[in-house]
Amino acid sequence: MALFRWEGNGAGTKTDWDDGRNWLDPAGANYVQARYPGAIPGVHDDVIYDTALGGGALSTAGYDAVAAGDETLNRLAVGPAYNGTIGAAGAGGQIRINAADIYIQSGASGDIHLEGGTLGAGLENITVLGFTALNALYLYGHIGDLFIEKGAVILDAATVFAADASITTRYATAILADVTLTIPAGVTLPTTGIIVCFGGRINCAAETVELYVYGGEWTQAADLMKLGMTGGQCIWNDGDITAAVLEGGTLNGSGSVISRVVDHIYVYRGATLNLNNGVLGSITIGTVHEAWGGVTTWQPGDRLIQV
Repeated sequence: MALFRWEGNGAGTKTDWDDGRNWLDPAGANYVQARYPGAIPGVHDDVIYDTALGGGALSTAGYDAVAAGDETLNRLAVGPAYNGTIGAAGAGGQIRINAADIYIQSGASGDIHLEGGTLGAGLENITVLGFTALNALYLYGHIGDLFIEKGAVILDAATVFAADASITTRYATAILADVTLTIPAGVTLPTTGIIVCFGGRINCAAETVELYVYGGEWTQAADLMKLGMTGGQCIWNDGDITAAVLEGGTLNGSGSVISRVVDHIYVYRGATLNLNNGVLGSITIGTVHEAWGGVTTWQPGDRLIQV
């Protein structure tokens, strides 16, 4: 493999990913035009954005490495000193690649737009440990595991996770403020992998198979098959829940008047279930409701109905 460090100040078009003159080798020399990341079959290159753009240098524009037949990258990393953008919104604006690892610890960059190119490959492992407060990582296409500790991540509606992928949100110092994750309707979430929320504010409008909330705030607005909670809050605004086990934290359905069903629910000591949304009969307990010392708040006048 070879290491490529973005300079963005070559003799050609300074925004071109596929011009080696915009990239520096480990010795600080520019590559030749034809040697850019992924240009050699069988060689899995490393790409690094870790220095501030110099005078006259420009950020990387969109590029489709998959359509060009380029090789899968070993790693794409963004360090805290890089102050440009990577890719852009809109058709063709993304950097479309296959890469084993994506690592973001950016303190100065603008928005980053990355697209995983191929089902079963794409962006296989994504780690976000830091990001600027005013900008975000935008993800598109096919992706694998996603780990976020600090920063804003926004998924495109056509994003497809690998079936066995995992999604984990944590926090560095502020349990709610450090992480935001936006999952719009249309996203295909993991079907055999699990989603774990330890922190952050997550807004999910996509169907979810298995979710565990240990801290932070998860807002769900689509069907959810299995929910486990030991802390934090799950704000339940739409969609039905097949099974929920609450060992702590709060499942809060009080903020939405949309009709919903939770089929099996178990509320243990230290957990709270709030179904008081002001509309009689709009939230239905299906087959099982077992209370083992937890607190359940109903709409006044409501009653349990088995369906």
